[in-house]
Amino acid sequence: DTSAAKPTVARTTTAFDRQVPMRTFSPPTVSPPTMERLSGTAPPADASAAASLAPATNALDDPPTVGPPTVGPPPMARASATAPSADASSASSSALATSALYDPPTVGPPPVESTTAAPEDASAAAISASGRHRLYRVSLRWLADRRTWATAVFICCVVGIGTWLSIEQDRFMLVAYRSNVQRFADTYGLNLAEQLRSAVGTTLAVGALAKVEGDALTEANFDLLANRLLRFYPGIGELQFSPYGVIKFTHSYSGESTPPGLSLFHHQLLASGARATIRAYPGRLATTPGPQEVVGGGDLAVIIRHPIFTTAAPRILPLNETQTGGATLGPNDQELGCATEEEAEANCYFPGPDEDGETGTHFYAFATAVSRMDELLKPVGLKHLHTDQEYEWQLRVTKNWHRSINGTQGVFATSPDSPANVTLSDPVIVNVTVGEIGIDWEFSVSPRGGWAQRDASFTTQLVLVAVFTVIGGMGMGCATVAGVRANYKLSQPNA
Repeated sequence: DTSAAKPTVARTTTAFDRQVPMRTFSPPTVSPPTMERLSGTAPPADASAAASLAPATNALDDPPTVGPPTVGPPPMARASATAPSADASSASSSALATSALYDPPTVGPPPVESTTAAPEDASAAAISASGRHRLYRVSLRWLADRRTWATAVFICCVVGIGTWLSIEQDRFMLVAYRSNVQRFADTYGLNLAEQLRSAVGTTLAVGALAKVEGDALTEANFDLLANRLLRFYPGIGELQFSPYGVIKFTHSYSGESTPPGLSLFHHQLLASGARATIRAYPGRLATTPGPQEVVGGGDLAVIIRHPIFTTAAPRILPLNETQTGGATLGPNDQELGCATEEEAEANCYFPGPDEDGETGTHFYAFATAVSRMDELLKPVGLKHLHTDQEYEWQLRVTKNWHRSINGTQGVFATSPDSPANVTLSDPVIVNVTVGEIGIDWEFSVSPRGGWAQRDASFTTQLVLVAVFTVIGGMGMGCATVAGVRANYKLSQPNA
C-alpha cells in the first residue's frame, strides 16, 4: 500500500559530505502518480517494496534531458555510500532519499556547481586581502609597544644630553677664552701704567736738577741729563724745561720738539691746564692735561708736567701782560690776566708747599715729558697685540678729557682696524689708573672677528659627536622597532 507510513531513513555523514559542501533539501514525498510519471506504469498495490527500486534506478540512470547534466558521483556510488538497511524496503527508501539529495531540480543552474567549486582567483583575492589586513595591523601595532617609546625617549635623551654638553662646553670655552683675554689685557694695562710712571720719573729728575741749579742751569747740562734719561726710559719722546711757564730748553730723542719761547700762560688752549697743574701740587706730583694735540705738530701726545717750587722764585709771575718772550701775542694767545693786583692774586700767585726744610716757596718752572702715541705705546707692545694675536683695542679717557678729542668721546688711541668713533663689540675692559698724575683711562680689547669663533678641531669634534649620536640612535631605534614588529607578527595566528 503506497499510502502506508514512510520508512525512516537514517542518514550517515560520509567523507564525501565533508569534502563537498552541498545544499540540503527535504526529501520529497513520492506518491503513486509520481511513480507513474517516472516509470510509465502503475505498480500493483500489493507489490513488495523491493519492486520500487527498479523505477528509482531508472530515474537515476535516465535523467531528464532538460538542463545540464547532474554533477556528482554515479548513482550506484551514492546508493552504496549510504548506510545498509536490514531489508529491501529500507534500501529502497535510502535510494530515494539519496536521489532527492543529490539530484537538484531540472529548472535553473545546478546548485551543486554554485556551491562546491569556488573560483581560484576569488580565493587568491580573499587571501591577499586578508594578508594585507594582517600586514597593516602588524605595521601599526609596534607603535603601541612600550619598548618602542622607551627607545624613542632614550634617543631623545641622548641627543638632548649631547646638545647640552656641546652648549656647556662651548660656554665654558668662551668663558675660558674671555678669561685669557682678560689676563693679557691686564698685563698690557699694567705695562702701560708703568710706562706712564716712568715718564713721571723723568720729570722729577729734571725738577731736582732745576732746584739745585736754578737760573744757573745751562742748556748743555740739561741736554746731558735729558739724553741719559731718554736712553734709559724708552717711550718718552721729548723733555722740556720751562721757567715761569715759558719753554726754554727742549731735548728730543726723535728730533721732533716743541719750539722754544712758547708761553703756557698766554696760550688759549694751555693756560688753564698749566694753572691746574700748579694748584694740584703736592697732592699730585704731576698732571696730564690730555692726551691732546702738540702745539705746532698736530699729533696727539701725552704731556706730563711737573711743577717746581723754590724759595728763590718771585711771589708773582714775572711775565708781561701782552708779550711772550719779547714778541706780541699771536692768533692763539691771550692776555695774561694779571694787570691789576686783584687779577695778579687770582691768576699769577702760586705759593708752594713747605718741603725739604724750605718755607715760603713759590712756583718757579715746569719739567715736562712729552710722549706721542707711537712713542708711548711702542714699549708696551700693543702693535703685536693687533698684528700677531689678532685683537682690536682702544684707549679712552673716562672723564674730563681734553677738548681736542671731543669728537671721539675720549678715545685717543686705537688699533689700525678699529676706528676711534666705533665702539668695540663686547670687549674686556682694563682700568689704567695712575693716581699720582691724575690718569684714569680704559683699555678695551676684543677679538678681531668677535667672540663667536670656533677652533677647527673643536668644530670637527662637535660634528663627529653629532653624526655618530644620530647614527647610533637611529640604528638602535630601527633595531628595536624591527624586533618589536617581528615578535608581534610571530604572536599573531596565521600572520
